[in-house]
Amino acid sequence: MTVLLSVPLSGTKTKTSGNLRSEADVEAFVNIKKSNDMIYYAGYVYTIARRTDIKNIFRCENRDCKGRCHTNLAMDSFFSQPTAHSHATNPNRFEINKVKSEIKHRAAHTDESSSSILHGVLRTMPLSAVGDLPSDDTLLRTIQRQREAVPLSPNSYLPDVLKKTDRGEDFILYESNHMIIFTCKSNLDVLKNCNHCFADGTFSVRLDDAQFC
Repeated sequence: MTVLLSVPLSGTKTKTSGNLRSEADVEAFVNIKKSNDMIYYAGYVYTIARRTDIKNIFRCENRDCKGRCHTNLAMDSFFSQPTAHSHATNPNRFEINKVKSEIKHRAAHTDESSSSILHGVLRTMPLSAVGDLPSDDTLLRTIQRQREAVPLSPNSYLPDVLKKTDRGEDFILYESNHMIIFTCKSNLDVLKNCNHCFADGTFSVRLDDAQFC
């Protein structure tokens, strides 16, 4: 499960309406599944380096940079202000990582199509960060990697989960080692009342000795 958090961090803790506040806007996001905690602060992204009994130690995501920061275990305050970085900030990094996190979460926990997930997430993407996004093909592969392939049944037939429509109707009229007929009773009821039937070409990808209807 991937959870996106927005938490304030500060070097000096001050109370405002019961919550900690800082002079600079701070964002943090946590990937629970991989235990890969990350913080976005002042234009830099930090990833967890190690934990102790009293603090978290983060390092800049750019491994050529020696930037570091230490937070308490709750990640709501700094033990020490971040050290200097050897490269410029990238204000779009947080938005890019947030998009990737949301894409992975929706891919793993919904049945949405890949294109629907991609368009839904990118719709709220700030225009200033669009140029730093990976290509659509790369994002689509990210979605596909989050989804496990449904295993075949022991006899290599389609698994039961793929034999039903969203309404619970049987979707396989006939299945053998050489032929699969996809349809359901409601479709056949419509078809038998039609005066004209039309068909297009064959499948471009299929088993060598299989037939599809």
